[in-house]
Amino acid sequence: MSMKPKLEEDINRVLGAWNPIPVPEFLALDEYRYYASQIVLIGNNFDKLSAYLKEIASERMGLGYNDNIPEHRADIEKVARDLVHVFEANS
Repeated sequence: MSMKPKLEEDINRVLGAWNPIPVPEFLALDEYRYYASQIVLIGNNFDKLSAYLKEIASERMGLGYNDNIPEHRADIEKVARDLVHVFEANS
């Protein structure tokens, strides 16, 4: 198995655990697969990952994300940190 598919799968697991919509657990891995491939292209950059996650939550999923709400910001930052860890583990 090459690095990219494993990296995408690891990213997808993080997104599935985040599950912001939320969809049933058995659907979550398929639901967020597209975003995993996009995150691979962004790479291991906390700020860019955070910005993309905010875009996903607010614009693509219409979840009403608000960066001024501490819980929203903390949630995005946790997922971004988890993704950074995935990149580091796969480097």
